[in-house]
Amino acid sequence: MRKPIHTATGPLNAYSGQAELVDSNVVATMLGITTNTLQIWRHQGKGPRYVKLSRRAVRYRKKDVLDWIQNSMIETEMT
Repeated sequence: MRKPIHTATGPLNAYSGQAELVDSNVVATMLGITTNTLQIWRHQGKGPRYVKLSRRAVRYRKKDVLDWIQNSMIETEMT
């Protein structure tokens, strides 16, 4: 089970364009799912990596979401 990255001071200290943080609403829209599904996935240890900024504040690095989508791709063979 993947563990979230916890930060005590808010967004990542080594902020760069690749570390752009987005909320669950943005990620749910990107994936075509509900925010409730994202919450369930977090509890099950599934889905894209996320950052837990506080007890209630969860964010995703956009790059991690895009990488997760890429790694979830299934290649099909043409016959």
